[in-house]
Amino acid sequence: MMGSGSGSGKTAMGGNSSAPIGSNIQTQQIMAALQQATAPSPNVSSPEEPLATASDLGASMAGLNFSLRSTEDRILKKMAASQAALQQQLLQQQQHYIGNLQHIILQQNAWIEQRLSQQ
Repeated sequence: MMGSGSGSGKTAMGGNSSAPIGSNIQTQQIMAALQQATAPSPNVSSPEEPLATASDLGASMAGLNFSLRSTEDRILKKMAASQAALQQQLLQQQQHYIGNLQHIILQQNAWIEQRLSQQ
């Protein structure tokens, strides 16, 4: 079943969360409604009677779809933020590398000028 296991321990906004994905109250309420809608009722006289109506299951499925979409949105936002942070870090490393190269070139130019002046 999808959603089993625990989450990463971080929320979309960067805070810590020990709750696994799917453990929020809305998801728990939807799962309880699904279990209640599909559980046999003690006053059902015939096993041929439907245990849950299509409307009940449709509402539960809509709730689960909403929960999945909101979870997906949180994951996508976190991925975008991580990508932006990595790009910023890469840019800083490239700028540092370019600065080092410029320093080396200046040192080499100074050395060459010194050699030429000695001739």
